Amino acid sequence: MKKIIFLLIVFPFFSYSQKANNWQLLLNNKIVLSGKVGQLINYNVATKDLGTLKLKYTANNDWQQYNKTFILLDTLRQIIYKKNISTKKAILEISKEYFTEGDTYKPIIVYIVSKPSNAALAAQVRVRPVPLIKLIPQD
Repeated sequence: MKKIIFLLIVFPFFSYSQKANNWQLLLNNKIVLSGKVGQLINYNVATKDLGTLKLKYTANNDWQQYNKTFILLDTLRQIIYKKNISTKKAILEISKEYFTEGDTYKPIIVYIVSKPSNAALAAQVRVRPVPLIKLIPQD
């Protein structure tokens, strides 16, 4: 019985400390979508709203152990934009120019890359971009 009570008290604190990185998509400074890192979500956005998008990212408690970078890629996996993150919370303003290709609009995918801050450890691990959201322009 004592073990059960102990687990009921300790478990919420343990799960809180293991909180995953999360993000929110803001349109005109209002939250329209949120998710956790590692689950790709498709979001259709009107072309008139493309200049007002922001991605708000919040890292978990071990954020200082990693160098994180936002990477925006098109569907052909060409890099459109990169931004290094040096704080626990970061905001990426997604410009309308990121979507344009000539006279047409193209979808973009926002990724995050986490590389260990320790140079020796960073040399030993393979780093891959983790998708956050795919933004699809719609008329």
